[in-house]
Amino acid sequence: MRRERQTELLENLKSKMTQQKKRGNQICCENGASNWLTSLPIDEKGFHLIKREFWDAVNLKYSWPISRLPSKCACGSVSNVDHALNCKKGGFVTMRHNELRDITADLLSEVCKDVCVEPLLQPLTGETFTSGRSVNKSEEARLDVSARGVWGRNQRAFCDIRIFNPNAPRYSNQALHKTYITHEKEKKRNMQKEY
Repeated sequence: MRRERQTELLENLKSKMTQQKKRGNQICCENGASNWLTSLPIDEKGFHLIKREFWDAVNLKYSWPISRLPSKCACGSVSNVDHALNCKKGGFVTMRHNELRDITADLLSEVCKDVCVEPLLQPLTGETFTSGRSVNKSEEARLDVSARGVWGRNQRAFCDIRIFNPNAPRYSNQALHKTYITHEKEKKRNMQKEY
């Protein structure tokens, strides 16, 4: 009965929400979305937040405004949360990506051998691809992290990390689980090289 009342209350609240708030609620209701709130604040692993970082994270999670944002971005545009999460020049896209890449490499190094950040892929030797031009054919093609022993003994696994803003206009009319699938397919298509 309690669960039914809660579901009814949530549906009532959703009916009063804007589309952006509904999207924020959907993101917050995902499995594991609140795991960061239950992590132990271990300094040596970097799992700690100062007061401002904590409240900024809470505000981001619930699509609330963040105070103390600069008024202008490095690209010259007016700065707001959405712009900061999407802008490649002055935003946090690269910083967020690299932080997750480094955390992944650190965690893998505790249980795997031969962990490498941004390993080069083997050069092409005449291979052809059905995906056409979307495949990364560059001689400098890289993935984010590789490690031996993830799936099997001495077998090398490659991880490619993608950070995206689920509230970006590009995804506003797409269900969240479909957005994940879109990114997964795009990553696979771009990295069809032989490792």
